[in-house]
Amino acid sequence: MQDSGYTYRTFYPDVSLFKRVASELAGREERIPFFSAAVILDPDLSRHLVELHHALATAQSPLEREARFLEASAYLITHYAELRLPEQRLGWERQAVKQVRHYLEDHYAEGATLSELAHLVGLSPFYLLRIFEQEVGIPPHAYLESIRIRQAQLRLIGGTPIAEVAYELGFSTQSHFTHRFKRLLGVTPGQYVSSAHETRRQRRSF
Repeated sequence: MQDSGYTYRTFYPDVSLFKRVASELAGREERIPFFSAAVILDPDLSRHLVELHHALATAQSPLEREARFLEASAYLITHYAELRLPEQRLGWERQAVKQVRHYLEDHYAEGATLSELAHLVGLSPFYLLRIFEQEVGIPPHAYLESIRIRQAQLRLIGGTPIAEVAYELGFSTQSHFTHRFKRLLGVTPGQYVSSAHETRRQRRSF
């Protein structure tokens, strides 16, 4: 049997980024974390890294890419760095979360990075990521996507072409919009429009 070979992915983040994540985890300035193990076998870490690579390699929003990096880096540091840090305890900054939600609802087509949202409410990006998910149940990038898909439904029903909807809502390509729409609703935008038209036709026939 012929060996089919293999492929692998890699990326090289600057060490200053790991120092930043360690500091955000502890809630105070920390030194650069050091990792003694060259190889780590951990399914959860693998999942975080696969999600990060997918977000970096595809047309995901900057908000999601930054969130995936922070999640993967935080998991790596808290579980495997020689500098073991307890995660900063969460408070109940409901007003900050409310402000971020309103900002995303008002600027859904523009989007934002996690750092920009954190600066808006005076918190660190990783801390904001954690308290937002604690309060809302989903991370900021998933909340933004749900807003965009709801807006897409309204525009599609109103007769706006699919390509125009994708552009208006800030999706990088029509195929990316179609993929995210189907992932959230279970049907493509075209199928959604066809179903809505059929429902209207049936109602008029009664």
